[in-house]
Amino acid sequence: HRMHVTTPDSVKFREAVDDARLRPVLDKAVENLSWRQRSVLVSTPDEDIKLPLADICYIEADNIYLNIYTPHGCWRTRSSLAKFSEQLDETFIKVHRSYIVSLKYIRKISRAEVTMTNGAAIPISRGMYNEVHAALIKYL
Repeated sequence: HRMHVTTPDSVKFREAVDDARLRPVLDKAVENLSWRQRSVLVSTPDEDIKLPLADICYIEADNIYLNIYTPHGCWRTRSSLAKFSEQLDETFIKVHRSYIVSLKYIRKISRAEVTMTNGAAIPISRGMYNEVHAALIKYL
């Protein structure tokens, strides 16, 4: 059984929360947050594309280029994996010297590879399994 202490500040806060004027402000804030998803700008020879991080399945290094895979297609840009990874958040993990994957799109993991939801088999470097497995468990 908990005892509730009422202070003048808690009464003011409760009145503010109950106030009908607060709901539209909070609704607008939520709308703005979801609209302003974190994105990266990917430059291709033809155009610059804004890709939401949430759409990126995995990134593959191919010499001086990167192939960025999403459910909507693949984009090729000139960049290093290290440079591009600076724009990513904690939902991405480097599993191999040539690959970064999104934890969101991992379907299964073995000691040799990660299978993505699109069926792609991405190799895992020796010694990376435990780190990738721990990151996936933490993400779930």
